[in-house]
Amino acid sequence: MYTEEQEALLVKCRELADKVGGQNKAAELLGVNAGALSQLLAHTYAANPARQFEKIAAYFAVKDDSARSWKAVDYVDTYISTAAYDVLRLCQARGGISIICGDAGIGKTKAVEKYVKDHPTNAVMVTVNECFAKSKALLGLIADTIGAPHEKSMDGLWRSIVGKLSDGMILIIDESQNLSMKTVDMLRSFSDYFEARGQTVGICLVGNAETAGKFGSRASALAQVKNRTKYTATFVSAKIQYSDIVKLFPNYRPGTDDMAIDFLLRIARTDQGIRGCVNLVSSAHGNEDTSYEGLVETAKKGGFLI
Repeated sequence: MYTEEQEALLVKCRELADKVGGQNKAAELLGVNAGALSQLLAHTYAANPARQFEKIAAYFAVKDDSARSWKAVDYVDTYISTAAYDVLRLCQARGGISIICGDAGIGKTKAVEKYVKDHPTNAVMVTVNECFAKSKALLGLIADTIGAPHEKSMDGLWRSIVGKLSDGMILIIDESQNLSMKTVDMLRSFSDYFEARGQTVGICLVGNAETAGKFGSRASALAQVKNRTKYTATFVSAKIQYSDIVKLFPNYRPGTDDMAIDFLLRIARTDQGIRGCVNLVSSAHGNEDTSYEGLVETAKKGGFLI
């Protein structure tokens, strides 16, 4: 016989299995053996089940804490995200290369994610790091993302990707400051290929404040990229608006919480950006005080620039 608390955990296990598509997947998430979970659910587990229930309880305790924690608004039409979204739209409509760059944590990636969600059939996003700085590594990542056959040679990969791209698509490379100059020139070749056939494929490079300068180099390979760049939009945290804070944090109301809104706006306009505001409000929520005074105290303790 299991205790009342253990039976309650088994109910949660069944609900989890239904949600994720089976007991095996649920067991993987819970950190227990699939056979052990099956036996627990069937009340046939022969050994002492205490250790298994400890693991299950720990998993659901974390999930319960997460459910109670403060959640940021997923996407809002801020000044910057709206402008970035418009650049993506123009890049897709007209083809060629566009660059969206600027300070970290101000909504560029959110705009990209929203755009891809709104255009699931003809907008593709890949996020790169230093591992994908070279052309073949990036081609492999793009191939994996769009479901192109993963050929061994670089030219085979390139042709495979071209075969999956089509007129009117946009390929968005986030964190593109990590790319080498040669790799960016390779990306240009995709838009050139379709342009030569009277078609368009937009390539949008999204990155930090250094991106535009890096890809505006006079180096011979990149001179062609610069000439083919149709839009370069640079966004800075200083452009974040009061109305953006109101949209992002709807619990703070103008006329009632002006001091808190103004304080968050000050944080947002530093190099911490909107992301810093989100982290601050989340921390204040954990301290159970999201008032203006609570925000200030949390900022002082957390090392936020104020």
